[in-house]
Amino acid sequence: MNISNYKDDYKKYYHDGAVNTVPKMISDAFVGFDKMFDRLTSFDAGSSYPPFNVIKLSDDLFVIQLALAGFTKETLTVIEENGTLVVTGESKEDEQHTYVYRGIGMRKFTKRFALAEHMRVKDTWYENGLLSVSVFRDIPESVKPKTFKIK
Repeated sequence: MNISNYKDDYKKYYHDGAVNTVPKMISDAFVGFDKMFDRLTSFDAGSSYPPFNVIKLSDDLFVIQLALAGFTKETLTVIEENGTLVVTGESKEDEQHTYVYRGIGMRKFTKRFALAEHMRVKDTWYENGLLSVSVFRDIPESVKPKTFKIK
């Protein structure tokens, strides 16, 4: 295998924008977050922690789930501000135990999600180690299309 060819392919793949381009099939599946995926990948670009899912319930309702084993409601914060959803977690040191191996990640984190236009947080809940945030499209009446009767 020629290493220089591999490096060229690597540079082309990562520097020509291929990594930050979301396939049309995926962006079509998430109406409401249409152009959000490029912004989403630019937020926390180097962080995969904590892992998350985005679930589409309808064209106007989504649930973002974050896997947060070991955290409690009291150590989590969810804020919606200026088109961005910010989830933070503060871990508390467990001084009661001495760990031989600590494989469950409970480190402090901040996760940011860019929300599409008119998307708002509806509800949050924490159950079985999953933080769920429901997000819905709230289009103001002044922006909704109007149908006029032709006279």
